[in-house]
Amino acid sequence: MGKPRPAPVPVVSGVDELNERFNSWAPLASASALMWLTLLLIWSIDVMVPAAARRLRDAALAANGARRRVADERGASTEPSASRAQGASGAGTETTARGSGASASRRADEGTRFAPDDSSPRRMAPAIGTERKRARGHTEHFASAHNDVERRAALPDRGVPSLESERERPELAPADPDAVTGAKEPEAQLMAEADPGVAYDGGAEHVFDTATRTEVPDVGKISGHAGTIAFWIEPGWESNNADNATLVQLGEKGLHIVKDGDQLHFGYTDSEGNEQGGSADIADWADGDRRSVIATWAGRRLALYVDGGQIFLNTSQRPPILGAHPQLYVGSMPVDGAPVAQGQLSYLTILNREAPPNEVMQMYASGGAPQQ
Repeated sequence: MGKPRPAPVPVVSGVDELNERFNSWAPLASASALMWLTLLLIWSIDVMVPAAARRLRDAALAANGARRRVADERGASTEPSASRAQGASGAGTETTARGSGASASRRADEGTRFAPDDSSPRRMAPAIGTERKRARGHTEHFASAHNDVERRAALPDRGVPSLESERERPELAPADPDAVTGAKEPEAQLMAEADPGVAYDGGAEHVFDTATRTEVPDVGKISGHAGTIAFWIEPGWESNNADNATLVQLGEKGLHIVKDGDQLHFGYTDSEGNEQGGSADIADWADGDRRSVIATWAGRRLALYVDGGQIFLNTSQRPPILGAHPQLYVGSMPVDGAPVAQGQLSYLTILNREAPPNEVMQMYASGGAPQQ
């Protein structure tokens, strides 16, 4: 029998370990490098190339203007100076004696013949230097004007005069003759459509029953862009009640606040039939337990507050559609004899703006009085 031999142990060299590490991080490093190279190319094409083109265009315009001015002054300076010399000599001969007229005329001719040419390079040098200064000044002027055009382009279009044509662009008339003119800011347009600020203020005198649907009369225009629904409710059911009830609804298919079993839901059905919004757990609400409910919306943003505390803040995919003049409904319409959760609703207030959290807390602390 042979002597026992130890089992071979695999030996990993330093080169193999480096290769293994390289193979693990090399793909990530390559992908990162390609991503940065792609971002650099995008930045160069979208930022650097247009900026360089604008600078070259401004420099070309300035150089062209300077070239024309130099050409104009050079043409004016190369006009024959003989007429000026002859005019001066003629004025001199009027004061001299008639006998010396020939000699004066001869001196004038010699002066004209040997007069220095204003178009020589030495005499043109000061004019060219001046034009170079003017060209630099025009280049700075064009650059400043270009920066001003870019700054104005970021603002809303209000018919700003064009730099190239120096003519004012006409404003397009709105399709709707009753629409607000384009000169008014979007925020001002929303405020104009949202008037009055308080669409409805029921106070303590108007108490509604949740088991009976009521169309509230004498309601001002309700804005569909943003708003607030606030009320106090005194449940007539015990805790863990499974009955349903519609508390407040704007329009036939607009925003609604409903009791869905042990959940208080604030939302709406969008244009594709999907329910948007959120819910709060009200399983512990009991008979006579008066509660404050405030719901706000602005565009696609919805928020629900119970007793001054925010329950949710959601952003939906599509904004609610309330229509031009949505009606205000309070209470439920029984369906097929199904039981309806009984309750009393008071201090109903509809605002045409989104109340911020601090104002919501003030409304809750006031016990129901709306904040004008």
